Parts: sequence; structure tokens; C-alpha cells
Amino acid sequence: MTSINLPSTYPPQALNGIHVSGFVTPKVEKAVYPSELTGDIISSGYMVDVNAPHCEKDIQRFIEDLNNALDKRTRFAVQQLQDKWDIFFFVITGTDRIGHYLWDAFENEKNQYHDQFIEYFRQIDNSIYSLSREMPEDTVIMMISDHGISRAGTAYNLNTLLKEEGYLKLEEKPKLNYTSIKKGTKAFLAETNKLYLNMERRFPRGSVSHSERVDLMDELVDLLKSLRYGGRQVVKSVYSREELYEGPYLCEAPDLVVLPDDDFSFKTGLFVEELVSVDRLQGKHTEDDALLYLNNDTEEFREAASVEDALLVLRSIYRELKI
Repeated sequence: MTSINLPSTYPPQALNGIHVSGFVTPKVEKAVYPSELTGDIISSGYMVDVNAPHCEKDIQRFIEDLNNALDKRTRFAVQQLQDKWDIFFFVITGTDRIGHYLWDAFENEKNQYHDQFIEYFRQIDNSIYSLSREMPEDTVIMMISDHGISRAGTAYNLNTLLKEEGYLKLEEKPKLNYTSIKKGTKAFLAETNKLYLNMERRFPRGSVSHSERVDLMDELVDLLKSLRYGGRQVVKSVYSREELYEGPYLCEAPDLVVLPDDDFSFKTGLFVEELVSVDRLQGKHTEDDALLYLNNDTEEFREAASVEDALLVLRSIYRELKI
């Protein structure tokens, strides 16, 4: 198996093949298994990720880095396709980066970076072609994204809301991180839109008993769905963890997942006083326009109702091919 640039796989795992970990690998020299490939990948100019632009003067460098990272990864992947493999993962993360920081360049044809934005996606098409032409004709190819992107709009800080409504209590000093959460806190948010009840025995200063959980969730859902700003609805939908997740680690999932309505995005800064602000990111993740493509047009795949179903179909195809 070969895996290139898959996020959240650092440190690279020992496997029967090649593993180059992706975001959030700290250094490229720590990204590679087997270690014998480290010198080759460093000398090739391979980039694990690109640095975000912090001001206008950084944007051209940012675009050049995106193109360079894609080119280096593609060249490396093409080389690995020459060796024996059964499953091959290749992840492109630049679409996420350029969408977050330059979405206006896509929507606005007068934006000075519009043509370069479009050209980057042409380069992605070229990358896919370069990889696919190295594969045997009967190779089953799946392309998938975990989200889409749209305009970020107004940033709404949900932790600030919880503080104002008395659900979140913080130590004034020192202002560090989630260790500043005080006893008496009922709920807090992390990872942009994931709400956790401050349950007893789950968190160090847990204040919510199991018997309180259902009523508190209902109360928070009502609060979130009632939010309005500028006459517009802020929250599109709220899901419980039981609606989204399953499996043996369900209890570790967030209690609620909150999705923003159009032209809103969420922030979760613990010590931010402003409820609303201008989002420094131009694009936000969306859940209803992700990509799923499979070149094997089986009846089972056409009937797949979810990504999980499609992956099960893919697994069965691999078994039939005895890969």
C-alpha cells in the first residue's frame, strides 16, 4: 500500500509499502516511512503543507507554494506508481487552503487573483491525469472530498454566546486554554462547531450529571436555533451525536454539532468578547456539496446512499479483483 499526504496520519506508520504523512506533520524529514526515502523526498523539494498568507503581500507567494506543493507531490506519487502496489492513496489539500484564503478570487472575476485560482484547479486536473495514466486500465479509481467550500461571511462566536447566557464560566487569569474552564460550566465549543456538555467524569471540572443531559441539550438546541443577526437566521441545523456517529467510541464524540446558515461561519475563541466579527477566512466548510466519484459504474454504487455505502462497495470490488 502507498499513502501520500493523508491528514492526521503522523507519525508515519510502518506498513507493507510507503507512507508519507500529511497535515499536521511538523517536518518533512519526519513524514516518511521507510526512512530510507527521507533523503530522496527532501531533495525533491516535497512540501507537507503551505504557509497561510497573513497579509496581501503574502498572497502571490501562497499561490506559488500551492502550485509547487502540488507539482512536487504529483511527481513523487508518479514515481511510486512505478513500483508494486495494491491500494494507493493520494490526497490534495490545496483545494481546502485556497478556498479558505482566496474564495473571493473564485466568486469575483474582477479579483486580481481570479485567473490564478482557476488555473490552480486546472493543475489539479493535470495532476489527476498524470496519476491515472500510470495505472493499469482496470484500476478502480475513487475520488472523494470530505467537504465543500462557500463564502464564510459573518463570524459568530458561539463560546461568547455561551458565556453571555451563563453556560460557560472561565478563570480570568491566566487566560490559557480549555484548562481555564471553571466548575459550574455547562457547555463549551471546540473545533469550530462541536459542542460538548461539561459532563461529570468526562472533564476535569465536569458540572453536568447524566440525569441533566437530555434537558440541557434540548435547552441549548432551542437557544441555537433561535439565534438571529441582522434579521437573519444564524444556525442552519443542530445534530446530536447519536444522529451523526456510531461505533464503540460514540461517547467521545461531541454532544451537538452546529451548522451555520448561509453567509455565517462559527468561531470558538474562549476569551473573545465580540459576539460577531468579520471572518479572517474567506471560505468556510460546507457539508452538502462534497465530491464522490467512482469509475466503476456498478448498480450497487448507484444505489449507495452515503460515503460509507460507497466505501463498502469499493471494498467488495477489491475483493472481487483479489487485490
